[in-house]
Amino acid sequence: MNELNKFEQNLLNIAQETLRERVDLLNNIGGNEDIYKVGTGIEGYLQTVLLNAYMINGLHASTTGKKAKDCDIIIEDVGIELKSELIIGAKTFYKNMLKEHPRADLYIFLSRSNIKDDILNFFNEKGYIKDYRDIDPNWIIWLVKKSNMI
Repeated sequence: MNELNKFEQNLLNIAQETLRERVDLLNNIGGNEDIYKVGTGIEGYLQTVLLNAYMINGLHASTTGKKAKDCDIIIEDVGIELKSELIIGAKTFYKNMLKEHPRADLYIFLSRSNIKDDILNFFNEKGYIKDYRDIDPNWIIWLVKKSNMI
């Protein structure tokens, strides 16, 4: 099977709906160079809103134990690394995510729509299983897992 399971699809759908409601804030944070210079920006925001959204949707969500699982959040005992494109036009952030957090179970990340083809090509070449949802014409949320995880 070369696709996401129902649990993973649910994670992606919740993320999409949650971020769709916050596009103005994403555009503000994502376009503010001073915010991503301090190393927080969208990733810190992403962690906060997704933890809350998963809990509201009845999933056990936490950051407890995240270092042991090499990730940012844990949902139903699944370690998830979060990343986002912090600088407009950055084309390596998703590659670094995989290198820096090889033990994470899943990867959820936010990108701008203009690099969608680059991302798809990279994950197809590497044999990763991925899916994405458009948040709006400018933003995409992705969920990726290694194919050997099935």
